[in-house]
Amino acid sequence: MKRLLLIAFSVALVACSATEETKVHPKIKVDRSLFSGTWRCATPENSEDNEISYDGKTTYANNGLLNGQALFIIEMPDGSGGFVYEVKINGTWELKHNEVHEYIDSVSVKSFNDASVPFEERFRKAIEETKVSVSTILAIDSKHLTWRSESGAVDSCIRVLE
Repeated sequence: MKRLLLIAFSVALVACSATEETKVHPKIKVDRSLFSGTWRCATPENSEDNEISYDGKTTYANNGLLNGQALFIIEMPDGSGGFVYEVKINGTWELKHNEVHEYIDSVSVKSFNDASVPFEERFRKAIEETKVSVSTILAIDSKHLTWRSESGAVDSCIRVLE
C-alpha cells in the first residue's frame, strides 16, 4: 500500500499531453521558464487504474519553491468503499536537463471521510518518506506537459493560468 500511495502522489505532481510541443530526449535541456508555473494533473478518464484517482495542482515557482495540493480517492477493490484525502506539500525543486528533482520539506494530510481517519497518519508518513523524487519531462509546451515518474507512470498535465 505504501508503494501504491507513493506512486499515486508522484503521479499527481507530474505530467501532460501536447500540441506544438517540444519533444524532449535524454540530456536535452528544458527551458526553466517554460516549466515554471502551475500545472494541474488528474487521473486520465481512460485510466486502467479504477482504484486510485487524483486531481491536483502544483506550483513550481521561479525561485525554486514548490507547493502542491491534491485530492486522492482510493477505492477498495471489492467496492466496499474507500478513502478520501487532501494532501498538501511544500518543498523545493530544480531542473537538471529534462529531469525535475523535487525535494519535499513538509506534508499535510486531511481525511475527507470517516473511513480515512484511522489511516491518515500512515498515509502522511508514506508520502513524507519520499524526500526526493525525480521525473523525466517527455514533452512540454506553453500549455501541456508530459512526464514520466520514477515508477514509470506517464502522465499529462495542463498549465493553470493564474
